[in-house]
Formats: sequence, structure tokens, C-alpha cells
Amino acid sequence: MRINSLLLHLLGISAMLKSTTACVGGPQVDGNHDNHSCGTTALLVRRDDSQDDGLAPLLPKNREQEGLPVSNLMDDVRNGDVYDSWWFTAVAGALIHTRGRESIESLIEDTGVGDGKADEPTDKAKFALRDYKGDPQKFEILAKDIPSGAGLCNRRHWFLIGLMMAAQRLGGFLGCDTDKIAWGSPVDAFMMLTGKKAILEQNRSAQQLRNRANAADKTPTIFGLGADPQRKGNFQPWRWYTLMKVDEAKDSDEDSKIMYWDAEYAYNRTVKIGDIWDSVRKIVYLDETLDY
Repeated sequence: MRINSLLLHLLGISAMLKSTTACVGGPQVDGNHDNHSCGTTALLVRRDDSQDDGLAPLLPKNREQEGLPVSNLMDDVRNGDVYDSWWFTAVAGALIHTRGRESIESLIEDTGVGDGKADEPTDKAKFALRDYKGDPQKFEILAKDIPSGAGLCNRRHWFLIGLMMAAQRLGGFLGCDTDKIAWGSPVDAFMMLTGKKAILEQNRSAQQLRNRANAADKTPTIFGLGADPQRKGNFQPWRWYTLMKVDEAKDSDEDSKIMYWDAEYAYNRTVKIGDIWDSVRKIVYLDETLDY
């Protein structure tokens, strides 16, 4: 009996250890999810500083240095419940998708106890954004001030929410002049994050969406939906999504599939252009060349 009790106790510990491990990239969707890394689930940083003493890792490790093919930060491109910031999140995702880590690392300086080391918990960092004139402005953000539900969840790294909080302090743009991030323009998000101009165009055909998706590997591009989107891609109304690439069908715009990043769950999805193009109201893409 004592042996059986000990065995059950050990099995219980093993189950508990397994339950603390989760895939950072989320579940696989349509067989197109990238091979994102997995690790232990971290606690949220709370406004009341009751967890982790206001510390959280700012940036993940560069996985290329570990011999893995993916080095970008897309795992952490996730929109939380506090801010209506899909217009900002999608643009950050488009920059990371096309330009990798440098698009974000160049905007951030770890000024806290993490000393700039990837995956090391830190308490503060400076974030550099561009104002409406294109001039750089820096803001120091404290990790302990990140509100619960602001988009961290199982994503341990706080670079994206730090950028949003810096945008909130920057002001001067629609959605950034209140006590939180509200509905704003992705054209402004491109300006804040790059200092470059973006073009917003109305989507009028499946061919137009296909052409923009075909260039999305190199040109940061997002798309926005109207009030009543088609549900085949699990889309939500009035949201912006990062456009990633297109799998083209020969001689058919509508049979081609686009891949996009869903920042609600932090993974990619695919959908046939014919099932969504007439719900895509706007496409926004960077119009100027980046320096990196």
C-alpha cells in the first residue's frame, strides 16, 4: 500500500510539471503554424507589483544564434484586452515579419536590471518612437506599470506593450492622447515605429488583395475588415491583421490563399481570397524604404 501511495504521489508531481509547459506559439491552424518555441508559462506582470516584483523579460533570445531558422518576435505579437490597439499591433507584426528583430530592437534600450540580455527579467526600458514630424522621442517605461490583461498572458516578453505605453505618452496621434490606446490609424503606427510614410488604399478586388499579399514578404502590409466580415477565416469586425504571404493558384485570384497573423491568439492562419476579399475594406503598406 505504501508503494502504491508513493507511486501515485510521484505521478501527481509529474502531471503538475507537465501542466506548466505550454507552446508559446499557440495551437496549429490549417497546418500552417510556424515551428515556434515552447517553454514554461510565466506570470502576468501586475499593476499592483504583487508578482515577480515588477520584473519580466523584455525580449526573447535570438533563435538564429541557437541554430534555429526563426529569429523574429512574432510569438509575442498579441493583442490583449486592455487596449483597442489592433491597428498598432498589426503594424508591429508586419515590420517584424518583413524585417525581423532589428525592426524592434532598434527602438528599445534596456535600462533596468536585465542589462540588455535577452530573456533576462528587467524592471524598465526606454522606447524610441517618432512623433508626427518624424522626430525621435524616448520614453522610459516601468514593467510594474503594465496593466493586467494588456497582452502578455502566456507571452512573457513585454516589448510590444512597452511600445504601446510609449505611444500613449507620445500623444499627437488619434488613439494615443488618452489614458489608454484607443481606435487609431495604422498609417500613424507606421510613422511612430519607422518614421516613414504608409499608403492606405481601398480594397476593390480579389486581384488587388492577391497582389498586395504577393509583396507582403518584403513590404510591411496589413489589411482591415469592415463591420460584417466573412467568418471562414474566423475574422472579427473592424480589426486589422498582418498580411504575410500568398499561396497562389494558377490563373485564379479567388482560389489563391493568403496567410495572415491573428494577434488575438498569436498564430498564423490561411484563408482563400475568394472567401474574404469582399470583406477586406482597406490595405495599408509602407511606401518608403527602411534603413535596415
